[in-house]
Amino acid sequence: MKKKEAWPGAGIDIDLFDPALDRSDHEKIRRHLKQLPDTAARLQWLERFFIEFEYQHPDWRNYRTTRNTNRRADFAWELRKACEEEHNYWQAIAKTEAAGQLAQETAATSPAPTEQAADEQAPGKWTNEQAAVALYALLRAADLPEKHNKMAVARFAHLLTGRSQDKMRKAGYEAAGCTFSDDAAKAVVEEFERMGLAKLAAAIRNKDFTKL
Repeated sequence: MKKKEAWPGAGIDIDLFDPALDRSDHEKIRRHLKQLPDTAARLQWLERFFIEFEYQHPDWRNYRTTRNTNRRADFAWELRKACEEEHNYWQAIAKTEAAGQLAQETAATSPAPTEQAADEQAPGKWTNEQAAVALYALLRAADLPEKHNKMAVARFAHLLTGRSQDKMRKAGYEAAGCTFSDDAAKAVVEEFERMGLAKLAAAIRNKDFTKL
């Protein structure tokens, strides 16, 4: 005879008050849980199961003392404990999923780095200031007039480096006005000296491009 549903809409034919209740019902529950659409639905099903189980077996916590004397009580106790383990498992899965969702939402809502920060955060990259100094020195060595179109140079710097045109324009003003920092100059001087461009290195170190 087919067992009736555990409760109306349970979707599984287990009679919680059936004397034939046994371990096979646990496997049936596990299979049913896997068919449910998501973790929340599985936890909801198990929580309803516990409510119905308590109603049918209010004294189930004492069942273990009747082991080997009451088959129904023995298997009901085992079924309850097995389902508690299932519930613990799916609760852990739910926490993991929630943490992953939170991480995704945080990443999606976190502000992107500012344009200048994006330019200057990567290890091994020059700052806008350093890049502008190096470029200005090279352009002066290529006969860039002292009075030049600074907007055109900023656009060229943007096209060459991929950095913000506005940021490179401001850094270019500092390079052309020789108001860039000594730290910026030092990094560029070292690279030019490695390449054998001693004249350019000296111009940057001395902040004087008039002799190029």
